[in-house]
Amino acid sequence: MTSSINKVLIIGNLGRAPELRYTPAGKAVATLSVATSSRRKNKQSGDWEDETQWHRVTLLGDQAEWAGQKLDKGRTVYIEGGLRYGAFENQQGVRIPTVEILASHIETFGPKKSQGEEGGESAQEHGRSQAPAMDDGTKEWIGEYDQA
Repeated sequence: MTSSINKVLIIGNLGRAPELRYTPAGKAVATLSVATSSRRKNKQSGDWEDETQWHRVTLLGDQAEWAGQKLDKGRTVYIEGGLRYGAFENQQGVRIPTVEILASHIETFGPKKSQGEEGGESAQEHGRSQAPAMDDGTKEWIGEYDQA
């Protein structure tokens, strides 16, 4: 029996607030921009360099609604999901490949940053917060999302 796995796990910070939209059938879709960083030593200069990778994450259904209500720029999130590849054509007619993570699980870590205060703790929320699980109803309309 042949099996395969398409699973991604990332912990990173939101680069902006989630973009929440709805399909023509009224289903919620949220797009997140998540940054992950690593550090390495430059062999030539000996200096440490930070490298940031940006990930496009898509949430569907109740998870998308939750993200639109609970998440803000700078928030640390843990995401599980699978990679999805696609492409779009830009205004010059050039095909641009895309990669997204279709999230199946998302939760937050650490204190929520206060408005206008970097790294400050909010009295409203500390610790972890978890989105509702992706249910079978959401899994059924992923094909509709693909068409939107």
